[in-house]
Amino acid sequence: MSLNIQHSSFNICIIGSGNVAHFIGKKLLHSKHSIVQVISTHIEHAKALANVLDCDFHDRVSAMNETVDVVILAINDDALKNFQTNEVLKNKIVIHTAGAVSLAEVRHISANTACIWPVYSISKNNLPNSNKIPLAVNFSSNDIKDTIMDIALAVSSNVFLLTDEQKTVAHVSAVFANNFSNHLFAIAEKLLDKQQIPFEILMPLIKNTVEKLNNHSPFENQTGPAIRNDEKTIQKQLNLLPNDDKIIYETITKSIQQLHLTR
Repeated sequence: MSLNIQHSSFNICIIGSGNVAHFIGKKLLHSKHSIVQVISTHIEHAKALANVLDCDFHDRVSAMNETVDVVILAINDDALKNFQTNEVLKNKIVIHTAGAVSLAEVRHISANTACIWPVYSISKNNLPNSNKIPLAVNFSSNDIKDTIMDIALAVSSNVFLLTDEQKTVAHVSAVFANNFSNHLFAIAEKLLDKQQIPFEILMPLIKNTVEKLNNHSPFENQTGPAIRNDEKTIQKQLNLLPNDDKIIYETITKSIQQLHLTR
């Protein structure tokens, strides 16, 4: 389906009113593009975000403003996969923001689809100020490439063009790097709490671990009893742990050792 968009600034509708909707909306607020509407089934949330963005709001997609060129679907993965086809979207460029959803899964929504996924853990109550938040970007055809890149660069200067396959790998990598590492911090906090030791004792170590990534790869930075094959220390620490934590410790220890054997 051909597009009639001939201009370089776009009228945008954001569907969704959560963390990513706030992030992208506020970034675009000071760009050349115009956010004309927020749509959310949570009407009060839509109103709150629309007040921030100084635009119209509604709770139904069918009530979308006729001037809209580009729709940003900033909704969670399940809602996105189950998003129903709507006639008003067929002639729009539709951009989703989910790292784990492919363009094939949203092709029923519009003939012109794209993804702008912020590779960052975003909270609307503590939005990042940086203009260099990484964005993973892809699009269904080169016909809309310029439009998508124009919008993405209005959000961040740090844009990565990825295929769906690459984006899927980036997403699972982010789960390891962010979600899983945070869970390990939570386990460490639990162990410290049992001995009434404040978690802050680990903060300099955690910060140092991250800072070293500026100069060396995680593979090169690996330390600890696993890479040293220090079996006495490993066994001593295993004896301190409850069964669930012991399984995690053993699994990660073996993973470290195997990774460094194969490289």
